[in-house]
Amino acid sequence: MGNLRRRITSLMLVSAAVLAAGCRKTTDYWITGMDVVQGVQNPVSGIPLVGYKPTFVRVYVQSNEANHGPWRVSGRLVVKNPSGTQVELMPSTFDPNSSIPVSPSGSHRDQWGDSFTFWLNYLETAPGMHQLTARIFAGSDVPNPPAEHTFSRQQFIFPAVRDSVYGVVWAVTNMNDPFKAPVGPPAPWSDYSAHRAFVENVFPVSGFTVVPVPGIGKVAPNPQPFGNLTDSRTWAAKMVASLPSGSKINLLDNWDTGGLHGYSDGAYSEEQNARDGNRVGKTMAQEVSHSDGLPCHTFDPCDAYPHPNGHIDSMDFGFNLSADLGRSDVHLVSFSGERSIDDKQTVAGPLSDIMSYNLPPIWISSYTTCQLIGVIWKNQDADCTFTNSREEKEAKATEKIKFPRDRVARPTSTGARYDHDRAFLFAAGVFEPEGRVRLADLEMIPSATDISTPSTGKDFKLQLLDAGGAMLVEFPFASHPVHQENSEPITFSMVVPFEEQKEKTAKVVVRKGDAILAEQTVPRADPRVAMLPLSASGAGLTGRQSVAWTGSDPGGRSIQYSLLYSANDGKTWWPLHVGLKQTRVEVDFDTLPGSEKALLRVRASNGGRSAEAVLPAPVRVPRKLPQVSIGQPTEGATLDSRLPQLLRGDAFSLEDGPLADGGSFAWTSDRAGELGNGHWTATRKLMSGPHTITLTVRDAAGQTATSSVHVTVRGAETASSQGVQKAPFSSPRP
Repeated sequence: MGNLRRRITSLMLVSAAVLAAGCRKTTDYWITGMDVVQGVQNPVSGIPLVGYKPTFVRVYVQSNEANHGPWRVSGRLVVKNPSGTQVELMPSTFDPNSSIPVSPSGSHRDQWGDSFTFWLNYLETAPGMHQLTARIFAGSDVPNPPAEHTFSRQQFIFPAVRDSVYGVVWAVTNMNDPFKAPVGPPAPWSDYSAHRAFVENVFPVSGFTVVPVPGIGKVAPNPQPFGNLTDSRTWAAKMVASLPSGSKINLLDNWDTGGLHGYSDGAYSEEQNARDGNRVGKTMAQEVSHSDGLPCHTFDPCDAYPHPNGHIDSMDFGFNLSADLGRSDVHLVSFSGERSIDDKQTVAGPLSDIMSYNLPPIWISSYTTCQLIGVIWKNQDADCTFTNSREEKEAKATEKIKFPRDRVARPTSTGARYDHDRAFLFAAGVFEPEGRVRLADLEMIPSATDISTPSTGKDFKLQLLDAGGAMLVEFPFASHPVHQENSEPITFSMVVPFEEQKEKTAKVVVRKGDAILAEQTVPRADPRVAMLPLSASGAGLTGRQSVAWTGSDPGGRSIQYSLLYSANDGKTWWPLHVGLKQTRVEVDFDTLPGSEKALLRVRASNGGRSAEAVLPAPVRVPRKLPQVSIGQPTEGATLDSRLPQLLRGDAFSLEDGPLADGGSFAWTSDRAGELGNGHWTATRKLMSGPHTITLTVRDAAGQTATSSVHVTVRGAETASSQGVQKAPFSSPRP
C-alpha cells in the first residue's frame, strides 16, 4: 500500500511547469499541461479524485507566433478507463468546431477562455487508473497547418466515497428561545434539496444524502417540536447516543432571518434554511463539516486545521455545478469570481471559504477539501498535497498533511439482543453566565456497543460518587469541544461507561478544579414500565398508530421515556423518540423500515436507573419504495441547447440506506428517450422544446420508484446534437 501511495502521490504532484517541459518547441503550438478537477483543485494538482463524481479536465496550451502570428486551435481528449474502454471527448460545449486562441504566454489558470475544458462522462470517472491523452490541431481554415500536438498523463481515481446524515425538520414553539427563532411550522423537506446538492458538489464525495429520521417524518404535520435551541441540542445528543456508531443528525429548521446561523455540537448540527441564492447550501456545508470532524472555522485558534489566511487560496479553482443557485449550467470558479462556461463573469470578487463565515460568494478551498478528505475518506490511502505560500508553490515545495483515519473509533454492532446490553450514562447541561452548570436529567442508556464519548479536554470533570461521597470514576471534558456561536448558550453532552458503577453511584457532580458547578442524585430503585398491546392487521402496521405504555417510579421521581424500533427481531434498535414525558406517542409506520419481524421497545429512566419493556411478539411492517429526488435540473428550469445538460439525482431506501449503485439509476426524457445511467449523467440529447425528465431508481429488493421535473430547452441546435459527436455523454450501465 505504501508503494501505491507513493505512486499515486507522484502522479498528483506533477506541476504545470514540469508538464510543460516536454516537446515545447517541436511545433508552432503545444500543450503545457493538464488539471483534473472535481469541485476544487490546488496549483500542484494535489487534490485526490473520488470515483463517480462529475470531473473536468483542463488542457493548457501555448504557441510560437514568430512566423505565423496568433493561432486558433481545436482540441480533443481521449480517455481510456480502467476497463480498457476508450472514448474521444470534445470540449465541454460539444461543438466539434470549437477553437480557442493561444499565445506565447500560454493559458492562464484564471482565464477560462484560453484553455480547453473537457467533461468526463460517468464511466470515465470509475475508480482506478485512467490514461488521458489530449491533442490539439489547427482549424481547417489554416493553410499548411503544422502537425497536431499530443500530451498524455495517467490519473488515478479512488473508490467512490458517500457521506450522509440523518435529518429531521423541526419547529420552535417558544418565543422566549434565546436565539429569537420565529414560531411556526417547519419548512417542507423539499426546501433542503438545493442545500444537499451544494454539499454534494463541494465535498470530496461521490454523493451526499440527507436521510429522514425514521418514525418522525420529513414534512409537516409531523415535525419534532422544541421549545428552544437548548432543548433541541439535548434531544439530538440523546438521539445520537442511541444511534448506530458514526451516525450524525442534522436538525433542519425554517428560520429565515437573513443571515447565516449555523450551530454544531458533537456529531450533529442545525441548519439555517436560508433561501437566498447566495447562501443556499453554504450553512449546511459548514455544519456537515463540523459534524464530520472539522470543529473549527478558519479563524478559530485550533490545532492543525485553520488556514493561515482564513480564506480561499488565490490559486485555487474549481467547478460550481450550480444546483445551489437553481441553474442547470456549469460555472467555473477561480479566485477572481464565478464565471459561466463561455467565460462571462457572473459573480465578481474574491471567493471566501465555506469555513470562514465571510460574505458571499462562498466556495471551498483546497485546504478545507484536504481536511475533509482526512475525516471522510475512511480506510483509503490518500494524501493531499498543500502548501501555504505562493513562493513555496512556485518552488514546487509541498507539505503532506497527515489525517486521523477515524476520529471516534467505535466497535461495530455485535448483533447482541437487547438483554445483553451494557449500561452507559448520558449527561448534558448548559453553562450559565454566573459560572454554574444547569444539568439536564441524567439517563441510563443500554447498548450492545460502546457508545461512550471520547474526552474533549480537561477544563471540567464529570464525577460519579458513591453514597459516602467517595469518587468512583471521573471523566474530563471541555466546555465547548466544537465551535459555537457567541450568541448561543454553551452546552455539553457526553456518554460515559456505567456498567461497573450503576449499582454504586449515588451522585453525579460537575467540577472545575475544586468548585462544584452542578450535582444530581441518582436513585437506588429502578422505575417500572410495561407496553400496552398493539393491534395489527394481516397487512401489517401502516400509517399513524398510537403506541402506549404505563410507567411509575417507587420514589416518585419523574420519568423520561425513549421509544425504539427494531426491524430485525431485536438484533439492533433505532430510536424513534427520546426524552418523552408522556406515556403515549403517535408513530408513523409509513416512515419506518419494513420488516417481517419488527419489534418496539420502550425505555424508562428516572435519572440514573432504567427499565425496559418490549412487545411480546414481532409484528409485520411492509417494505417501502425507495425515495427518489432530482437535484438538477430544477423544476421549471430553462436550459441552453448550446451546452451539455447535467442531470443529478439522489435516492435512499429506509431498508437499504443511501443507494450507491449507479447502475440502479436510469434517466429518460419523454421526447428524447434514454439519457443515461448513474447518480448523474451529462447529455446533449435534449432538443429544443419542453421535456419531462424522469429518474427511475431500483432498490436491493428490485422495487422501483421515480421522480420527474419539467424543463424547457431553448437555443439553436448545433451539429453535435445531430450525431456528429464521437462520444455521447449518456452513460451505459456499469
